[in-house]
Amino acid sequence: MNKGDFQKRIGLLGGSFNPAHKGHLYISEQAIKKLKLDEVWWLVNPCNPFKKESDMLPIFERVRIARQIAYPQNIKVSAIEEDLGTRFTYDTVAKLKGIYPLAQFVWLMGDDLLPEFPAWKMWKELLEMIDVAVFTRQYQEKDLQEMEAVKYLKSIGKWNYFKITPNPLSSTGIRNSC
Repeated sequence: MNKGDFQKRIGLLGGSFNPAHKGHLYISEQAIKKLKLDEVWWLVNPCNPFKKESDMLPIFERVRIARQIAYPQNIKVSAIEEDLGTRFTYDTVAKLKGIYPLAQFVWLMGDDLLPEFPAWKMWKELLEMIDVAVFTRQYQEKDLQEMEAVKYLKSIGKWNYFKITPNPLSSTGIRNSC
């Protein structure tokens, strides 16, 4: 990623990618199509604050696997959080917006993250700082309505929900099947 990327419309898909799989690719391709993104950046988190480090593959291995999965040219895999020294999404997005002030970033997430989202550092400020696109993963739309994060997104006019055919793959499922 270089400074020349700063006028693009970029989706950010953050996570442990422990391991990356075709479900990540699927949501990225859907986001590129539905949101008319120039690129999606996979932000491989060096140390997810919600997961035990002992359960994680080393970051270099997670990045290597992610790069094998993210073959389209418009999906970039990065361990930029390690380079930036950030651990929390709010801090990462704030720094990226400072480095690429003209980029139009969109945070991409599956609806399975919505219940835990209020536990994220400065989650309301994060939702106000960046556009958010939520994709079907495990919930019916009617089940989302009472979630705190959904109520907040609606209150600030940023509820962008995309019904897609859910991809059944999950990193947890892949790890448990080994």
